[in-house]
Parts: sequence; structure tokens; C-alpha cells
Amino acid sequence: MRGNASTHGYRAMDEFLREFEESGKISIHSIDIGITKSARYQTRGKRPDGVTRTPPTVAQVALWNEFGTRGGAAGGGWGGPVPSRPFMRKGMEKAPKDKEIKTEMQDVAGGIDAKKGERLGFHYKRLIQQAVRDRGMAPNAALTIRLKGSSVPLIDQGHMRSSIDFRVNEQKPDDDGNIIGISG
Repeated sequence: MRGNASTHGYRAMDEFLREFEESGKISIHSIDIGITKSARYQTRGKRPDGVTRTPPTVAQVALWNEFGTRGGAAGGGWGGPVPSRPFMRKGMEKAPKDKEIKTEMQDVAGGIDAKKGERLGFHYKRLIQQAVRDRGMAPNAALTIRLKGSSVPLIDQGHMRSSIDFRVNEQKPDDDGNIIGISG
């Protein structure tokens, strides 16, 4: 029996996994990759009006950066629009060409067991974390640079990057929401 290998719209990865699924080499294991739901930013103090700010979750910030926002009430950033910085998609697009992932996928005749799933999950996580560090993303706005003290997009203290994780499931992608991101 085999599962439905999908990365929910990430074409390069879908094509890569479809080859193995059609050959009957993918077992019923799946891998969830993304931002852990419990990851939160710490409160940074009170607003000028004395109200304590509730910081966004790491998943919210990741979503704003992945797809961008219009700003204002639509959310994101310091109130202004946030340009799309698709670090998750860029990381997943590198997977079909990644040497370690290609090596792991060469020997899947018996399916993707939990051990192989752990190794694959680690490599996918690494690629997404590398995409966060890669240059070439839309630059920070001048206000963001002043407030953050850095012009490097996607990285302030590294909390979002360190919140990227994976989990191997025995049957199908998890629906309990513990990992927010890509499942395949």
C-alpha cells in the first residue's frame, strides 16, 4: 500500500515524488515539514499607549514573508506591506537537485520507512533553513532596517529559521496542526 505523495502545489517536488509513487516505491509514511505551531516570539514590551503587545506566532510571520501582505489591517511587518520572500518554496524547489536527497531517494524500493523518513526530513529542513539565509530575497524597508538594526531579510534573531522542523508520520499527513507548512 502506498500513500499520496504531494507537496500541495510545489511543482518541482511533486514531479520528483510522482516518479517514485508511480513506481510503487513510496510506502504509507509521510513527512510534515514547516514551522512548529507552538513556536512564538517573546513579548517585546508595551506600546507607547501602555498596552502590552501580543507578538505574532512564528507561523504568522513565516506566512507573511512567504506570500507577502498588503500591509495595514491585512497584517504583516510594522504596518506596511511585506513583499513575498518565498523561502519555503525555494527550499523545496532545490530538493530534486540536492545530492543527499537524491541519494536517499535512490534506494526506496522497500518504501520510505521511519528511518529513511527521518533522514529525508532532516535534508528538507536543511534546504528550507538554507533558503532563509540565502540572499536574493526582497530587501527590508528602510523603517524595518532602522527598527531591526539590520538589512538582512528574514533573519532578526534566527527564531523563525530555528522553528523549521519536520515529523515523519506512519500513515498520512497529520491534520492536528502541530506543523504548519508543507506535507508530503
